Amino acid sequence: QKEQRSPTPTSTPVKQSKGKISTDVGSTIRMRSKPSTSSEIVTTMKSGTEFTLMSEKDDWIEIQLPTGQKGWIKKEFTTIDQKETR
Repeated sequence: QKEQRSPTPTSTPVKQSKGKISTDVGSTIRMRSKPSTSSEIVTTMKSGTEFTLMSEKDDWIEIQLPTGQKGWIKKEFTTIDQKETR
């Protein structure tokens, strides 16, 4: 019988940083349940929305909103504050 191994993590944990959505005024960004444009849309956000960076995967980042809601967005639509938070 083969030994079952747990799958390798699909995302890389990062030092939690604060960030903001950074996009054209009037545009909205879709936060998704997984790092894929084909995954379910969790919510939409406007430029200036603040978040906490949780992890990264390729050109996606997992974020948490002040409401506690988590999801994935494209890195290109964000500005990350490089100061570490605790």
